[in-house]
Amino acid sequence: VVFVKERRLKMSGEEKFYYDIKNIKTDMAIENMVVTEAHVDMLKKYSDRQISAADLINDVRQKAIRGEYKYE
Repeated sequence: VVFVKERRLKMSGEEKFYYDIKNIKTDMAIENMVVTEAHVDMLKKYSDRQISAADLINDVRQKAIRGEYKYE
């Protein structure tokens, strides 16, 4: 058994946010879904605590009802 010491990069909050968005876009692409700049803006507002989780969920729900999500 080989133990490898985990090395973590230090990222600013902004760098981590965009790193996470890149991963989300990759995950969504697997499901043929597109993450738009509007989605990123909403997540940024949530990340910056400008909106609540309930607001974010309600926005997603309303857009889904209206059929505003884009698929490739």
